[in-house]
Amino acid sequence: MFGWYYGLYYVCEMKSTKAVAIINEVAIRNHDADIVQMIADGMTAKEIAPHYGVKDRAIEARILNLRNRIGCKNTYGLVAIFFRNGLIK
Repeated sequence: MFGWYYGLYYVCEMKSTKAVAIINEVAIRNHDADIVQMIADGMTAKEIAPHYGVKDRAIEARILNLRNRIGCKNTYGLVAIFFRNGLIK
């Protein structure tokens, strides 16, 4: 499961997964919030990738997986959800 738990069981395990929030029963980790903050600041995947030492395709895949887990149709919706939940400024 890689640290993605649902319901009451997840609340007990939150510290071990280093989650900062739960949105639509999905754990949001610090690096997820950081990536979405960089997107909100206008950075592209190619500009974000060097911060994590990965290729831009890996960042694009992480964003797509995060969108799918939360249920967003596009990246704008992802940024809006993070903003409404106070995870980004």
